[in-house]
Amino acid sequence: MPAIETSGLTKRYGDHIAVDDLDLRIENGEAFGLLGPNGAGKSTTIDVLRGVTRPTAGTVRVLGTDPGDGTDAFRSRVGVLPDAFEMEPSRSGRRHIETALEAADADDDPDAIRERIGLSAADLARPVGEYAAGVRRRLAVGMALSGDPDLLLLDAPFTGLDRRGVREVQTLVAAAVQRGTTAVLSSHRDGHVRPLCDRVGVVADGRLVAVETVEERREGATMTLTLADPAEWGRNILDSIAGVTVTGATGRTLTCVIADPATKARVVTGLDDAGATIRDLVIETTPRMPPVPPQSDGDPVGPPEG
Repeated sequence: MPAIETSGLTKRYGDHIAVDDLDLRIENGEAFGLLGPNGAGKSTTIDVLRGVTRPTAGTVRVLGTDPGDGTDAFRSRVGVLPDAFEMEPSRSGRRHIETALEAADADDDPDAIRERIGLSAADLARPVGEYAAGVRRRLAVGMALSGDPDLLLLDAPFTGLDRRGVREVQTLVAAAVQRGTTAVLSSHRDGHVRPLCDRVGVVADGRLVAVETVEERREGATMTLTLADPAEWGRNILDSIAGVTVTGATGRTLTCVIADPATKARVVTGLDDAGATIRDLVIETTPRMPPVPPQSDGDPVGPPEG
C-alpha cells in the first residue's frame, strides 16, 4: 500500500480550480517534491492530504485512510508544517515542542527533539520571538517531527530562509527520510527540493504536468509544450532562460532542448509567471543529447524564498 494515492483529485473554489484532476502515487519511505510557482495548487494539495480541506471530486488515501475523517490515530501519524506557519512569540521553544507532543499524543523527550534540531537548552528556554528566521523554521520542523510520524507534509518549509537556513532544514528532512519517514514538501525553487527528493512533481495551474525521478533529472530532455498562446510569444520567454535552446515554434506548439534537468521546472514556471497557459506538456529524456553551452546557475541551494 502506498503512503499516498490520489485519483482524479480536484478542488474548486467557486469558478476557480485550485487542483485539477490530480493522479498521484507516493511510496512509503519516499521523499517527494511538489514544485511550481505560487498559486499553482501546491498548498491546496497538501491541505487535502492532511485532511483540513475536502476535495470537490476524486479520491484520496493517505496511510491507508481517508484523511478527511480526521481521526486521532491518523493525525498522530502525520507531521505537518503548514504554509505561513506562525508561532506564539511570547512562548518558549520548549513550550512549543511540548504542545506539539501533546497534539501527537507522544511521550518524546523535548530535549531529544532539541538535540535533533541543533538547539541548546538556553535556546529552548527563550521566547521564540527572539529567534532568527532559520531557528524558528528548524523549531517548526522539529515540532512536525514530534512523535516520529510516518509521514511529513511540509508546505513551503524554506520560506524566508537564507542559504544556511535552507541547508539546515534540508538536513533535518533528509535525516527523517533516512529513518524511514515518507516526506512531501513543496517549494517554488528547484534547488531547494532537488537535493532531497527521489521524485519531483511539477505543478502548474492546478495540474501535475510532469513527474521526474532522480535518474531522469540527471538527463537532458526535449520538451514539447502546447500553449493557449502563440508559440512565438512563448519563444521570447524561453530565450531569456539560461540553459534552454528553442528548436521549434509553430502555431501554438513550442519545442525546446535542455541539458540541465533543473531547467525543466524553470521552463514551466517561467511561462506561468509570464501569464502563459500550458495546455499540454510532453518530456522526452535524451541522455546523449549534445550539451547546451554551460550557464552558471549559482549556488545549487538557491536564494531565500518569500
